[in-house]
Amino acid sequence: MKNILILLFSVICLFSCRGKSEADDGIRYAKDVKSAVSLPKDRQQCIDAIIKYISTDTIAYLTEGIGYAGEPTTQYWLADTLLTIASEGQLKDFAMKHPSAIVRAAVFNALIRKYPHAAVDVAISGLKDMTPLMTMRGCCKDQDTLSMIRVHAIILNQKYYDISDVDYDRLDSVVLFSNAVKRLDSFGRLYQYIAPKPQYYQRLLSLYDESSYTGPIVALAKYKKVEVKDLMKKLINVENKERNDFENALQAVSIWPDESFKKWVRNVAQRLLDKKEYFPSELYMALMAYEGKWVKSMIESSLYDGSAEWNFYEAYEENPRPYYKALFDKHCARYKD
Repeated sequence: MKNILILLFSVICLFSCRGKSEADDGIRYAKDVKSAVSLPKDRQQCIDAIIKYISTDTIAYLTEGIGYAGEPTTQYWLADTLLTIASEGQLKDFAMKHPSAIVRAAVFNALIRKYPHAAVDVAISGLKDMTPLMTMRGCCKDQDTLSMIRVHAIILNQKYYDISDVDYDRLDSVVLFSNAVKRLDSFGRLYQYIAPKPQYYQRLLSLYDESSYTGPIVALAKYKKVEVKDLMKKLINVENKERNDFENALQAVSIWPDESFKKWVRNVAQRLLDKKEYFPSELYMALMAYEGKWVKSMIESSLYDGSAEWNFYEAYEENPRPYYKALFDKHCARYKD
């Protein structure tokens, strides 16, 4: 009996010690980051070490996995570890004030996952932070600005990051009426998500310029006003449109598929089919805003390889149209998670 008690006591001690070792004085490491970086056990020293490590990077990794193989990055894991030991205030300070743009981006990317309200505060206060930096999202490498990274992370991922409607609307309003708004539309998606509030209409009209800045037409289409229809007609009839203007026109039509725009959308699709060029996702969105055998036939004819199917997949996922579900299932089922 004595031997059994001694053995039991030894097992308890073993697990007790192991638990203390893994906890590392309250520091909960993200995944196997300990195997990649040696960090101090002291909380503040650990925070300092993480920030110092991230500041040596030259790319801000905004997703856990990068490249076609989805290889994990130490930076992302370190930022996750930082969430377990740094306070909300410390994280906000790093995201707004640290001299390294990579640190400001990486910490913001972590902050939004745990403290979305604070992340919106950072995005608003840093609207003028146009510091350029290299980023990677999955296998996409781009040069962005800090302000753009923050604003689009919130606008495109409200539900994913559990951002409240109040915070979301707060950012929308500040961005729309800021002097930086034209520099924040690089992804061409800002106006697609903004709510069509009455108080925004005149501001959107004042921002729209058919010769240099057509992004607001996407938001204006939501109001379905006669003067907006006139602007849309002028835009779709402009010859040799810039690519952004072309995509903005298609997005506007997908939001307001008036019968008067149907012929233009059909002609655009036929022209690309004749040239054997890919349909952009915006064209699929505009096509699917209408229903008919001619649309199905055009979409079917365009889906001749994986790149074309992916554009169709993105368009359908953006706005699922039941009329085209069978076509989507036939060509895009393998792309779903």
